[in-house]
Amino acid sequence: MIEQLNSLTKKEMFEVAKIHQEELPESIIARLGIPFLKFYYSKMLLLDGFYVGVFRYNEKVAGFTSYSTDADAIFKKAIFRFPFSLAASLFKKFFTNPLQLLRCIFFVFFRDMAEPAVKEVLNGVKAEAFTVAVLNNYRSSEFIRKTGLSVAKLLLRDQFKHYQHLNVKRVKAFVSQDNKNAIIFHRLNGYQQVGSCNKFGIPSFGYIKELE
Repeated sequence: MIEQLNSLTKKEMFEVAKIHQEELPESIIARLGIPFLKFYYSKMLLLDGFYVGVFRYNEKVAGFTSYSTDADAIFKKAIFRFPFSLAASLFKKFFTNPLQLLRCIFFVFFRDMAEPAVKEVLNGVKAEAFTVAVLNNYRSSEFIRKTGLSVAKLLLRDQFKHYQHLNVKRVKAFVSQDNKNAIIFHRLNGYQQVGSCNKFGIPSFGYIKELE
């Protein structure tokens, strides 16, 4: 049911971008709109160390997860490998919503403001789980009762298995302090809260998961 992808069709790209914007509207790249999200995933999937797993139901993408073995390295690699296409994509956004773009760029440069002790712990873990996003219809109690499937848990379990295959021992995640459901979800799935931080301008909690 879950596939690890190294590329997406145009239809899948749109579905993943749409899910990201609908289910994670507070994230920094969601604020840049679906065209940028499509650009983001198409380019990031070309890089070693960035992964996307999708859950399909009735031939539609119902949810996805994205993650990396080394978050800082992968973003630096993306900037150096795709500088012109990235600039062009952001340039288009400047004309449609310049204030939003400038706000996002500001938060990129000040993206991990945290207490020194918390920052030291989080920086010691390279692997980062970026997203676990599932369309509302597929995480409703009615869908779970009908199918017996918890899509988010399946995606997370597959992500952990892939990390173990890659010999990753620890993974970090950041969750908005306002996202109560995500906080509960991470705690129930073995993540330990290590402190609070300001992630891309969003007050967040930092979590670490020890993989067996």
